[in-house]
Amino acid sequence: MDSFHSVLQLSAKRERIVLRQKASNGVWVSFLLPLAILISHWKFNTRSEFYTFSAIYSLNLLLNVFHLLYHIYRNESFYVTKKINILCAIPSSVTIFYYVNSLQLDFRQALCYTVANALIYFEGLPFTLKVFPNSFTFGEANLFIQGLSLFLFSTFTRLSRVILNTVPHDDYNVSTTVLQIGHIGMIILCIVPFIFHNMRNPLSMYMWIGIVIFGFMTFTLNYLLGSNPILWLWSFFMKTERFSILLLWFACFAISGMLFWHRIKVKQRADTVLRKYFHVLAGIVFVVGVIFDSTLIYFASGCVFALFILLEVLRVMKIPPLYEFLQNSYKLYADEKDSGIVALTPIYLLVGYSLPIWIHPLKSYSSEYYLQLLSGVLCIGVGDTCASVVGKAFGKHCWKGTKKTVEGTIASVFGQIIFVLALASLCDVSYSSTECSKILLAVIIPSLVEALTDQIDNIVLPLITYSILMI
Repeated sequence: MDSFHSVLQLSAKRERIVLRQKASNGVWVSFLLPLAILISHWKFNTRSEFYTFSAIYSLNLLLNVFHLLYHIYRNESFYVTKKINILCAIPSSVTIFYYVNSLQLDFRQALCYTVANALIYFEGLPFTLKVFPNSFTFGEANLFIQGLSLFLFSTFTRLSRVILNTVPHDDYNVSTTVLQIGHIGMIILCIVPFIFHNMRNPLSMYMWIGIVIFGFMTFTLNYLLGSNPILWLWSFFMKTERFSILLLWFACFAISGMLFWHRIKVKQRADTVLRKYFHVLAGIVFVVGVIFDSTLIYFASGCVFALFILLEVLRVMKIPPLYEFLQNSYKLYADEKDSGIVALTPIYLLVGYSLPIWIHPLKSYSSEYYLQLLSGVLCIGVGDTCASVVGKAFGKHCWKGTKKTVEGTIASVFGQIIFVLALASLCDVSYSSTECSKILLAVIIPSLVEALTDQIDNIVLPLITYSILMI
């Protein structure tokens, strides 16, 4: 691994790619997302055509990771497409075989999917690392481009069916359509000012935001849904049974806002303990959402993610009047891993909590699946919070090579076990001895990873916890 790390660093330097400093390459992170989706598909043996598509696409991504690692080691270059050889055909051939045999696609359609996968991944990875210098490790950049690629693929396959066949009617499918169009809109909103620098002024930027939201998004959704999307949003959120949940969420957001505003007002940099308050409050939002209305939390988390992206675009492009407030917030709340131009910490926290919900193969959930859906809350909201608070207050024995303490890790394990027992009692769920062993592994392994890794734990730990719970 030391040899590969040296080759990776040399390749990055040669191609003017700046990886996140003071961190290892994190190659192992590259495998987490594709494996999580493949394990989910295997676990449920789902007959959903969309999820089978995603599983095969994830297999292609996984094989492309191996191909890229081999290419970097042999050629000291991130650009696979500059040197096409017989090895390039192996991931594509395997994936085409599964597309044709599992989904009965014709060869040309399967070939188009695999070529698109390869182009987005192999070209998108070095592009991402160059556009966002010092923001990602190698593994984190892989995770980012894999997530983007999966989103684009799932959006294309789902929306093509909506356009050609059926208008969705149930809340889950309508929510998915709205989120996909909304996130496509956010991508367009980001790309155009990136290309045309003269748009980076308040008037042009706010006009562009209005065009994307009220032009592209609203018009497209009106066509796809056959109804006014604004009226649908109102009816979705204003259902009687959702009102009390929204009130509780509003209370959590209000408390977060007061804590946030106080620190900005006194210009006092946020410490670890204060950050964990936000973890806990966000955890409450997700626990309530998963237990009482999984479709609501699924849709709301996607909306907040889009809002975070929009606010970050305004901050990076220095668009008033929000720029000054956002920049001051960033200075006070950024941690040591926010070393690039983009504030990734709040986005990673939201994605870490949301990913298990976004990638779970089922549309509706019984209580036996709550723990899988709350993987992010379990390891971050409970485990990481306990580790930080107890480690800071009582920690004396540090893990070798880190500032994390053994006492904090032990607190993380026990805190998560208490959470699991409380959730089982609240939801009247019983676990077999095999399931208890699996839960114990899902608690201990991420706790050790949190103590020893220098990768972004907010997004890495939920994928590890989720995958273990799904096995």
